Order: sequence, then structure tokens, then C-alpha cells
Amino acid sequence: MCGILGHISKGPISTQEFKNSLDYIHHRGPDHTGFWFNYDHTICLGFKRLSIIDLHERSNQPYEDINLQLIIQLNGEIYNFKDLRDELEHLGYEFNTNSDTEAALFAFKEWGPCFTRKLSGMYTISIFDKLKNKLFLFRDFTGEKPLFYFLDSENFIFSSDPIPVLKQTSAEKEIDPKGLNLYFKYGFSGQDQSLFKGINKLEYSSFTEFDISSWRFKKSFLSPINNNLKDSSLKTYQNLLDKLEKLLESAVSRALIADVPVGVLLSGGLDSSILVAIASKLKNNIKTFTASFPGSNLDESEFARSIANYFETDHYELEASTIGPEILDESCLAFTDPISDPSQIPTLLLSKLVSKHCKTVIGGDGADELFGGYRIYNRFKKVQVFQNLLPIFLKNKGRDFLTNNLKRSFKGRGLLELIFETDLINKSHATETYFTAEERKTLLGNLYSDQSIDKVIHESKKIYDLEDPNDFINKIMFGDMRSFLSEDMLVKTDRASMFHSLEVRSPFLDKDIIHFAFSELSSHKKITFTDRKKLLKDLAAKILPDNFDFNRKQGFIFPTNSLFIKSDWQAFYTTKLEKTNFPINKDFALTLIKKHQNNPVYGPKLFSILNFINWHEFWFKQA
Repeated sequence: MCGILGHISKGPISTQEFKNSLDYIHHRGPDHTGFWFNYDHTICLGFKRLSIIDLHERSNQPYEDINLQLIIQLNGEIYNFKDLRDELEHLGYEFNTNSDTEAALFAFKEWGPCFTRKLSGMYTISIFDKLKNKLFLFRDFTGEKPLFYFLDSENFIFSSDPIPVLKQTSAEKEIDPKGLNLYFKYGFSGQDQSLFKGINKLEYSSFTEFDISSWRFKKSFLSPINNNLKDSSLKTYQNLLDKLEKLLESAVSRALIADVPVGVLLSGGLDSSILVAIASKLKNNIKTFTASFPGSNLDESEFARSIANYFETDHYELEASTIGPEILDESCLAFTDPISDPSQIPTLLLSKLVSKHCKTVIGGDGADELFGGYRIYNRFKKVQVFQNLLPIFLKNKGRDFLTNNLKRSFKGRGLLELIFETDLINKSHATETYFTAEERKTLLGNLYSDQSIDKVIHESKKIYDLEDPNDFINKIMFGDMRSFLSEDMLVKTDRASMFHSLEVRSPFLDKDIIHFAFSELSSHKKITFTDRKKLLKDLAAKILPDNFDFNRKQGFIFPTNSLFIKSDWQAFYTTKLEKTNFPINKDFALTLIKKHQNNPVYGPKLFSILNFINWHEFWFKQA
């Protein structure tokens, strides 16, 4: 887990400025700083290393194979690198390190840009081919690791963070209007752009080929999943349950491979408890970590303690201090391309506490999206029943009624639209999370535009051969994995943990488990009208204590509604709003905080506004 920076220019690059820019991501890899420059300093590569695999200096990066004339930078982990190594050694490759980086480099040499199909892990990779004078960039399937880039007629710059890219450009800092609207709509700036105009993201499951000689940039999308792996013998529920257990054991086993101690984040909920059960089976004296927030509904220490005692882990309860608005200043540094999700705050606090005891931990990201953990899936299950009962002519009449009689702001309109939808399976189902279109028009004024990510995130049929291609709910889960998980949950985990030099590994996002969840499981094996995560719960019943509470669903929340009633948060919000020079509708924003005092339900909206204003003030006051 590390940080990378690269700059290719048609003229000489200042090496000192390049090194200064790299320092902005020192937290991503404080163990070693490495550089590679070509003879005329028109190509600069920089790396910040967090040493996890093969701690020896021989595995420092950028890593160059002089014989192959290839230079690689790898941010992340390749979990199956030992299997790759064995295969490549059989093909005649001789290794000089014990690292996953060299295995990835040889894999690229052997199989070309499609080599990522062979990888199981989380990564962004840059490979410079000196002979072809080309640079390749790769990003993992779910987007666990970030990569930002800038391209114009003179410079190509890429990094794990937008700030080093920004510092290497001469372009004026501006807000990207599309990213801004997506931020206030969905809570994140989108899949292919940031909030900084001109600085883009490399989308997950994609790679680029940049021909330096011709200055041509080509992007391709590549699913690492082989869609022809279905096994018709695994159709009984018990066989599927057994296969899930084996897949999780393999994924956790790979996630435990490191040359530093590996712990597990334990909330005491279903997902983390399953991971602890499996990890304890594979390894003795597993370290488990729980954040304690005394007197808060965030506190899950009692449930986590029960699981830790049952599996006899080396358990740490880490008590967090009182949460004040000043935590947002730290958030600005960690989330340089901001998200609206308030749970970034407890995630930052937990990462800070855990990093004092451990360098690598396992977390439960992905289980909700893959196996049906969200309540809205039950709602969609009921929608599906109504859909099957209504003939098309009634659906058409219902849609006409909605169009002619109900305002867009009418509560429950979204549910009725789904019930009356005539082509439900092909409809996009991304929903507005924070501000409606009308609210964004009022809030943003001339900066408003009706931006959407729907077209990108709901093309599951093009990527997966779903167990049932007409499975409406599985499609929604897949869309959530490709949007909310990738652009919110995984961003939250990566930025918060890496800000404190902590690596988080997510076994549920092993590519074999993702394939299993969508290519071998229909949604009715995951949810019912009232229940969720059926398969995971049945696995838990087998491996967790008999008294485990299956109905508890805490989630890592942040109590924004209660915090914005407090005087310090209200004062912080009001002061920041009055001082900002960003053209936001201050009257509308101030009205929200006043409404909240009488009806405390506007916390997420208030946090979204405050988080953006604080971020804008911090980064746009910089020279």
C-alpha cells in the first residue's frame, strides 16, 4: 500500500518541484521514498512506500528490470502473487525479490496489458516500457486503489491523489461543474473526474496506454472475470453455502499474507464477525480492533468484545475522544477529492487509533453490495411483486398520473415511479442521496446542471453473465457495487486509512467471490421480503456463537442529526458559510440549519455543505 506520482513532459521537469509534490502523499508510504528520472528529466517517476511484502530495500520502487527495460510502480497488494510467481518461474522467469511487484511486472511481460485478468488484489499500477516509449496505467476491478491524472498537449501527470497532480500543473485551480453537481447529488464527484477541473480519475477495471512519441492516450476497459466459470452442479443451496465458505477461507488466507502483523477490524456485526471466525481458524492469536465511542450510538465495543472472547483473539478496544467540528480540517487533508459520507469521520478516528498498533488490517467492505445487506433491497423485492401484478396499460396510466399530478418533491414518488415502470430491468436505479434537483438548483444557482452517473454504473449485462439476466434486484446490487461502493465506501476506507499509513484489505472483494455473488447467485438466494444476507447468515450460523444477534445492523454511522443541534457545530457551520467566497446560496444553507433546530433531520445535508465549504476554503486558499 503506497503512493505514486508520475510526470511526462515535452520539456524538462524540475526535479525539486517534483519531489516537493510527492511529499503531499508521504502519509501513503512513509517507509521509503524512491525516484526514477530519464536522462533529460522529461520523465519523472516517484514512489512513497508502505512496506508490507518483502521489507528488504531490494523491493523499493520504482522497480526497474534492466534486462526487460521495464519500470513498475505498484500501489496496493497482489494477493495471489505466490501462485503467479510459481507459474512464471515455470515459464523461465528468474526472480530477484520476494515481492508482489516483481511478479506483476513479469506477468505484464508474459501476458501483456490483459495480465490483470491473472491478478487477485487491490491495485493501481504504472509500467513504463523504455523500448516502446509507452506508459501503461491499470486500476483494479472495484476501484479500491485511486488514480488521478491530467493530460494536455505538453504534460501527462498521474498520482494516487489529485494534489500532487495539481501541484505539477500550471493550470489555474477551478471547480469542475460536473463533479460539483455529482457531489451534491450522490455524495461523490463521479467516476471519471474529480472536483478539480482538468484532473480526472482512471475508472476502475480500466487501463490506459500512453504513447509518448505520438502523445496518444488510449483507454480500455477490461473485466478480470471469466464469465464461463459456472458449474451447473452447484445449484443446490447447500452446495452454494459450502462454496461460499471455501471462497472466503481462500480470500482471508491470501489477505493474511504479509511480512508485518495483520489484524481484523471487528464491529461485532455479521460481516466482520465472519472474517474473525475464518481468520482465527487459519491463524492463532489474531489481533482484533474495535473503536469505542462511549455514550454514543457509534459504540459497538460490547458486541465486538463478545466475538473476540469467543475466538480468543488478541483484542484491542480503542477509545475515541469527543468529536468536534475541528475534525473536518483533518478530513480536508485526507479526502482531497471530497465525499459527502459523514462516516468518513469515525473511519478517520478508527484508522488513527489502529495505526498505533498494526500496519495492516482486514475489513468487511463489499458484503452488503454483493450479498444483499441494505434495507432498500427488501423494498425493491416488494416493487417486483407489484410489477408482476400490473398489466402494461395500468402502468402507463399510473405514469401519466405521476407526470401530470405529482411534483418531483412528493414523498414516495420514486417508489411509485418504479411500480409503474414498464421496462424495469433496463431502468437505471441510482437514486439521489443528498439533494434533489430542485434543491441543487437553489443551492448552486448558475453552477447547477443535471449530471448523472447512471449510464456508466448500470451496464451489468455487458460485464457479467448474471445467473438470471432478468434479475432486477441483482442488477441493482451490481450497480451499487459499481457506484456507491467504489466511489464512496472504498474511497472512505482508502483515504482514511492511508492518511494514517494503515492498509485495509477486503476479502469480500476477492474477484472469485464477486464472480460467485453475481454469476452463480440469484437475488432470491440473498434476500426475502423481510430478510437480507440469507447466505451469509446461514454461514454465520455454522461458524459463529449460538447467541449471535443476527438482527443487529449498526453500520459505521456518524450522528450528524444530533451533532448539528450542538452549539459548536452550529457555530462552525454558520461561520464557515459566512466566510466562504464560493458562490453558494447562503440564505438556503442558513435556512437548513434553522429548520434543523426544530426538526433535526437535515444532518446529512448540513454535513455535505459544511464539508464542501471547508474543503474549498482549505485547498483554494493555497497558492
